[in-house]
Amino acid sequence: MVAKQAEPRLSLGTAVLAATAADLLLFAFVLGGLEDVGFRTSAGAAPYLRPLQIQLSHSLLTAVAVGVVAATLCWRTVGMRGALVLIVLGASHWLLDLITSPALPLSPFTNVYAGWLLSRWIYASAA
Repeated sequence: MVAKQAEPRLSLGTAVLAATAADLLLFAFVLGGLEDVGFRTSAGAAPYLRPLQIQLSHSLLTAVAVGVVAATLCWRTVGMRGALVLIVLGASHWLLDLITSPALPLSPFTNVYAGWLLSRWIYASAA
């Protein structure tokens, strides 16, 4: 909703697609055999997906690249401000995942990871 207020010409569907593109790519890559996730069961509130290999879809470089691609495709209709909002939305997914993931790759081509491990404390993750 903040993205829609920042650029009224930006459709809500385009904003949501830019923000969730990493997860859409994840499942497309899992189906294609490029990435791997494990499933676990839990009785309480817990993440049910255990990322095993997510370098392509959830790296910071890919998140920014998705935002740039979305901005390039939409810049004529939403303008420069809308294009910048789409880039920020693409990168924001990585930042939000950083809070709840133990390790996220910075690039699919390196072994450099970042993570906060706040997912162990449910109240810190919810805040």
